[in-house]
Amino acid sequence: MSHDQPTTSNAQTVYGRHLRQRRNAANLSADDLGVIGHCSGSLVYQIERGERRPAWSFTRAVDARFGGDGLLCDLHDLIDNENPIHPKWFGDLLRAEPRATRIRLFEPQALPGLLQTESYARALISGMRPVNASVDELVAGRMARQRLLSREVPPQLWALIDEAVLLRLLAMTPDVVKGQLSHLVALTERPHVVLQVLPMRVAIHAAMNGGFRMMTLPEGEVAYVESVSNGQLISEANAVSEVERRYDLAKTDALTPGETASHLRELLEKA
Repeated sequence: MSHDQPTTSNAQTVYGRHLRQRRNAANLSADDLGVIGHCSGSLVYQIERGERRPAWSFTRAVDARFGGDGLLCDLHDLIDNENPIHPKWFGDLLRAEPRATRIRLFEPQALPGLLQTESYARALISGMRPVNASVDELVAGRMARQRLLSREVPPQLWALIDEAVLLRLLAMTPDVVKGQLSHLVALTERPHVVLQVLPMRVAIHAAMNGGFRMMTLPEGEVAYVESVSNGQLISEANAVSEVERRYDLAKTDALTPGETASHLRELLEKA
């Protein structure tokens, strides 16, 4: 089997060439690098040939192994910019989210993307049966968005989650359940993250129209709402105020952050 590089160049093939050069310089086999990047050696070869898009977890792991100079991370950013895996209408959120100093959101169906583990995201995305991008690409994109929570000065994140989301989580495979619950428990211990569960015993609440988020940007507050085939960033003051009002009302019906953390720990112990 030939491992020659393609003759055409784009960000993905340039990434692959640099990866192969660094691997050879370090006298590592593809299998060796696969262990470092938590994947198979055959996948390493595919990435080096530009045939497969690397996951962000892979890029961060191998960048650290090669000295942490950030070159592979920069090339990964170029891949994301050159070949966006999300629909164009999702771009408004992708551009606004990294600029937010505060993010408040309500999710009634699934855990917010910023809080998902890779295994949970993979199960969720696989169930949607995507046709315009591979599951691997979409998972990688979702994990990349979470980098903002690890910045030196991360945004304040306040997530209100319907208990139905947790019930659906508990119906997933044990490894996904334990991994995701462990991650949520760990997030409750971060000073910039607040989680609240809206219990099922609350029959009617102010946010029953669906999920939404609000973001504090340098230019002011905005809201974002999404449907299956469209997303809208809202900056009109009265509309943003109404979203915020519904969020505040729904939050009063939720478990406190402390109660939420205890509830998540209890679920984890039983998982």
